Amino acid sequence: MRRCKKLTNTKTEMTEIFNTAKICPYSNQYCDLTEEGLDLYPELEDIMAKSTNYDELVYVWKAWRDASGAKMKDTGSFYGKRYKTLSAAVDHIASSSSHNDADIVVIPPDLDVQTDEDEIDEDNCATSYLPNDVPGEIEVHYDDDEDEDILPLTELQKKLVCRPSKRAKTANTKEVEPKWTENILDLKMTESYGYIDRLNNLKIEMTDKTPVQIFESLFDTEIFEYIIEQTHLYAAQKNNHTFSLPVEDLKIFIGILLFSGYHKIPRERLYWSLDEDVSVTIVSNAMSRNRFQEIKNFFHFSDNTKLDKTDKMYKLRSLMQRLNKNFQKWGIFHQNLSIDEAMVKYFGHHSSKQFIRGKLVRFGYKDWMLCSSSGYCYKFDTYCGAKPMKDTDTHDRSKSSLPLGSLVVLDLLECVSQPSDHVLFFDNFFTSYHLMQTLRERGYRATGTVRENRTKKCPLPSVNAMKKDERGVFNYICDETSSVLFVRWKDNNVVTMATNYDTIEPLSKVKRWSSAKKEKIDVPQPQLFSKYNASMGGVDLLDQAVNNYRINIQGKKWWWPLFTHMLNVSVVNAWRIQNLSCEKNTDLLTFVRSIARHYLRCFEKSSISKRPSGSVPVSIKKYEGGHFPAKNEKQLRCRQCHLRARWRCIKCDVVLCIECDYKSGERADHSMDPDTYIQTHTHTYILTYFYCCKGFDDMGELWKNDYENPDFEADIDALWTQVEPLYTELHQYVARKLKDRYGDKLDISDGLVPAHVFGNMWAESWTKIADLVRPFPELIRVNLTAALKEKKFTINDLFTTADFFYQSLGMPKMDMAYNESAGAVILKPTDGRDVFCHPSSWDFCDRKTFRLLMCTQFSYEDFLTIHHELGHIQYFMQYKNIAITFRDGADPAFHEAIGDTIGLSVNSAAHLEKIGLLKYHKDTDKHTINYLMDIALEKIAFLPFGLLIDKWRWDVFKGHVDEHNFNKIWWKYRMEYQKVKAPVMRSDKTDFDPGAKVHVAEDSQYISYFLAHIYQFQFYRSLCIVSEEYNPVTLIRPLHNCDFFLSSAAGEVLM
Repeated sequence: MRRCKKLTNTKTEMTEIFNTAKICPYSNQYCDLTEEGLDLYPELEDIMAKSTNYDELVYVWKAWRDASGAKMKDTGSFYGKRYKTLSAAVDHIASSSSHNDADIVVIPPDLDVQTDEDEIDEDNCATSYLPNDVPGEIEVHYDDDEDEDILPLTELQKKLVCRPSKRAKTANTKEVEPKWTENILDLKMTESYGYIDRLNNLKIEMTDKTPVQIFESLFDTEIFEYIIEQTHLYAAQKNNHTFSLPVEDLKIFIGILLFSGYHKIPRERLYWSLDEDVSVTIVSNAMSRNRFQEIKNFFHFSDNTKLDKTDKMYKLRSLMQRLNKNFQKWGIFHQNLSIDEAMVKYFGHHSSKQFIRGKLVRFGYKDWMLCSSSGYCYKFDTYCGAKPMKDTDTHDRSKSSLPLGSLVVLDLLECVSQPSDHVLFFDNFFTSYHLMQTLRERGYRATGTVRENRTKKCPLPSVNAMKKDERGVFNYICDETSSVLFVRWKDNNVVTMATNYDTIEPLSKVKRWSSAKKEKIDVPQPQLFSKYNASMGGVDLLDQAVNNYRINIQGKKWWWPLFTHMLNVSVVNAWRIQNLSCEKNTDLLTFVRSIARHYLRCFEKSSISKRPSGSVPVSIKKYEGGHFPAKNEKQLRCRQCHLRARWRCIKCDVVLCIECDYKSGERADHSMDPDTYIQTHTHTYILTYFYCCKGFDDMGELWKNDYENPDFEADIDALWTQVEPLYTELHQYVARKLKDRYGDKLDISDGLVPAHVFGNMWAESWTKIADLVRPFPELIRVNLTAALKEKKFTINDLFTTADFFYQSLGMPKMDMAYNESAGAVILKPTDGRDVFCHPSSWDFCDRKTFRLLMCTQFSYEDFLTIHHELGHIQYFMQYKNIAITFRDGADPAFHEAIGDTIGLSVNSAAHLEKIGLLKYHKDTDKHTINYLMDIALEKIAFLPFGLLIDKWRWDVFKGHVDEHNFNKIWWKYRMEYQKVKAPVMRSDKTDFDPGAKVHVAEDSQYISYFLAHIYQFQFYRSLCIVSEEYNPVTLIRPLHNCDFFLSSAAGEVLM
């Protein structure tokens, strides 16, 4: 069931990305999207339809895919490949050709009130294996020497559809090229020693303080009170208004957690066991097991009613900010600082490294750390994936060309008040030429290892060339412009170091084993390497200390490992402070024990007993994720109809009768407004996944089952074989016409036409280029939109006229579907609401509520679309009184075909004359050929696209297409069936072009449209014969000019 829920969440995320995607205009490609961003409907479709600027069409085509499909393709992952499941990440590592160590990094989940709890056994404290799943996404990080993700931030922003601030756009400073020299320059910078005063102040304040007092100077009263406040609030939100957490109980709770770090027992409950082999009286005497579990259940750090969904760490952000502030309360009191990443183990007391088929792997969250070289943490932040540059950044210019690691350095250094007091050290993930230059400009001395491709192409001998040299050989080069020195030294491996202040001499000697001499020899080492090795390991020292006595008790909440890590870091920091302040050093175990024993022994045992928890809150019951059916072991009473039922919702824990709920259409909350109903009840979707999990191999099999044909795929392929020759002739004809328009810019030498020149975002309809390709362009084409305006039609008239067509066939009126006062949306809202404008029809399953959603433009094209959408509404109304199981078309294509059939009649010259839009029509052969060409550009041109979308998805669902080849196979199908190609280079790594189509984003099948384009001509012919508007024997009137408007006989057949 959890997998089904994840599928639901994934579909919701993809839909949200599609519905909110915007791009900047071609004339202002770095606009503020909130002010100038263009929506797909109608702005981008209008550009694709009307523009003849080849370059503008390429830009819009690509930008839309970057804004929609590409964002569904893990472009949020700066650092590594993003995975939805842990098993997928493990499989990737196992099959990878890389021999480097890897990190499986858990990304905090997107926030809602339901993401607190994770599915683990929190009682098991001795787990030595990886969990089955994690609440958020996963990235795989390799310790490679090369990193593909070193694009400038401006490029990363393009991938994320984030634009620079207006201030950044005006900065048009030309970058100065480096001036390399082999002369050793004087790189000395201003040095100050204010950190000594800060250290002395710390020692004065902390001298003679106990371990508990030092710890509570960091994990202070304000933090304890904040935790109590938020825990009380969370308990109340869970309908437990009697829960109380005195500060004494909270400190006992903290003491038990710290105690578990050095006194490890396999299961949490055993700390309260009376068995002689596991009994721990200091714990059981301090607090009862039930009380501990009650506090743990309600333990919280944030208000769930005020979630900031842009911050994945919101659940812990306030605690993080308070701890960072307290870690820095005496300022930065060390000279040498190191910046690195630290792994926060996600699950259990397993080793920090796992072996997956012989490969060394760490698993957990990842923190960025600013530490002293001795291991005191000044600042930390948890990696949450992509974070665009803030508009409020005061260093836009210096950051604009920096990779992610360099940006992390600058963010961590915001807490440093006097740069000249300190020297920075970091590894090659962070270092770049531009970072060294920026740090020097700001007064920071810095040294770091650097990757070969981040040296600004400095003319040093290559790494491969130096691998042949003896150990101890080094080369150097200096940039006179930025005062940055690069040194490449051959040790066991070739290492490159960059510095903006240090130098090479004096050389030191290091011992290395010589396999030739069978003894250790002295190897010369440049000075900057010696200083780096002595000062870089601060984060590693902190990590080692934390891991020594890491809290052993687990929790179900996803953020629990991060919280316990913060608690451990606070203890280690307090220990570092004590050893700085006292003459005699204390070992860490003694320090931790002092705090734990104090909290467990200084307070009386909690007497507050476990209170019964309240009922499930209404906010949870109506959470927009829908309901999740599961089968009961025995029949119980349905909450709604009170009949016996075998089903219940495992989220709401309410018995529900699926038969009653879905066949009667009566719901306990059917009185809510339609917009809310759409958002909160996704029954069809939930049941789809429910049955997918229960009865079908994959979603494609479920979709195909609706057609009740075991040979469905074969029949579809045979149908395409029949119509493909007609499409091929149309394609070749249109390609020549397009070549005439665009000349040498359009390459069709391979028989494939770039997909952006057909007047449509997906090249599925070619009607917008009709004026270009009509065989007889000299014939004046009637502007039917102008004709509607001439007859003084309003938007509402478009709907009432379309409705009257159905009434003329003897069908009921449908005015409730487009009545704005009743809740229909027929115009794009102007009140700031962000509405997805793709035309759609809605049945609310209460036998009386049917609605249209459409941002109508005054055009003849939308006039036809209204006829089509009302066909769905009419279908809904015709079957409203039968069991809900049967409320659908004969197959999914019937629904689409009915509206299209009506459209063929409405678009005929005969009908347009009847309603006064066409006057003095001449039915000559030339006019007929032009008209049939228009039909072909709409109907025949669509067929291959209507087919290939689901053929691609069927292969994906079956697992025949590897996720790394999604885009490759997509374009294989488009070239094979549509005979079109991408106008620009596409990548499987960064692009997901199928996601640029709403039906893929919303997980809606598409083959029905292919079939509907076949069915509609069969339906149309039959209705024309029934209405006596066409006789296939006499052929007195051609079929294309048939109009069954006002025909009750046609209406009876349809009904």
